[in-house]
Amino acid sequence: MMKRSKRAAVLGVALVVGSLQAAASQGRPASLTGEALTNVGSLTMAAVTLPNGSSAGHSSLIASVCMPGGDCDAIGPVLQVVAPAGARDFWYITVQRNEPEAVGDLTINWYIRDVGDGATLFDEVSFITDIGVDCSLLPDPVQAFSAVADGDFRAR
Repeated sequence: MMKRSKRAAVLGVALVVGSLQAAASQGRPASLTGEALTNVGSLTMAAVTLPNGSSAGHSSLIASVCMPGGDCDAIGPVLQVVAPAGARDFWYITVQRNEPEAVGDLTINWYIRDVGDGATLFDEVSFITDIGVDCSLLPDPVQAFSAVADGDFRAR
């Protein structure tokens, strides 16, 4: 099951990168892309706010350990992207979880600080996974930010 999730995640991200490039050529949308090793596993993110205000993209967390409640991998399309603004110095990205174990309207909400260079300084992440939660319900992280161990996210 883990191998199927990884293949689906790679395919999903590859398709999204093409969509992001097309969208960027039409109006310079805000986007965050990259991959990193977090405290729970390997996270790949391709998220964009399109010129019409909608969001697109794909996210894949291949967990090295299961999260509380037995959730392991978290894979799915991006539903909402909020770029840093004002006092919020982080990206907020809501992803609809659609891995085989996901039930109902399960989402994972990523908070990502793009503060590292991927070589000597590393970005920071926080997350929460729950039923039906999005940026308007939880605009701030409920857990402390953790530095990623390796990798880099890039805002464009």
